[in-house]
Amino acid sequence: EVDFGTNSVKNAGCEALAEGLAGLELEHAGLNLAVNSIGDQGCTVLAERLASIRPRVIHLQLFDNSVSDAACPSLASMVPHLREVLLDLRQNRIGPAGCVALGEGLVQMGAAQKVVLHLGANKIEDEGCVAVGNACRGLHHCRALTLTMSKNGIGDKGCAALASAVTTLPAITALEVDLSSNSIESAGAAALRHAVMGLQGLSTTCVKLQNNPAQVESLEVDMLRDGASWA
Repeated sequence: EVDFGTNSVKNAGCEALAEGLAGLELEHAGLNLAVNSIGDQGCTVLAERLASIRPRVIHLQLFDNSVSDAACPSLASMVPHLREVLLDLRQNRIGPAGCVALGEGLVQMGAAQKVVLHLGANKIEDEGCVAVGNACRGLHHCRALTLTMSKNGIGDKGCAALASAVTTLPAITALEVDLSSNSIESAGAAALRHAVMGLQGLSTTCVKLQNNPAQVESLEVDMLRDGASWA
């Protein structure tokens, strides 16, 4: 793991880092580039380099940069062969189109066992959440799934699509979903609760719905009774 977090790497530094990775054979690529004023150009070059190296595990933290939809196809190109991925894109400029592009990579991760995707504080809305949910249907061997999509303008349509996708994950044992600070009403919250409670193999569960219009208090007792956390 290489930590360049909270610096001034910017696009030029990101491109230099990508050049330094050329020719390496890595099983695990871990890069913390959070808070570095990196935009689409630097992100694209780095993602394409990681795709060419083909590690089995990628942890890429790009929290609080300036990454938009334009870089998402390149980010998607690096994930199909992975066994494990952590992609932190919180507080960037990603919208529905970016989620569609990311989904085209995620849906090909059928062999992945752990997927962590942080998209909080972007503008993905219902369309983006639907795209992520549809992509998750391809995670046939995923045992641990974390999806952070707080502060994204998501409503019942996106929440229900995600709920439906969760029911198609036969190997899942650990699930974390953060949909706090969105626009989810009771119908969407109930659909998600029903989906999660129907997953018999879960050993660890955390679903966050704080700061939504949904009356989540009425769901808390049922979830806790089954050993899950519902916030």
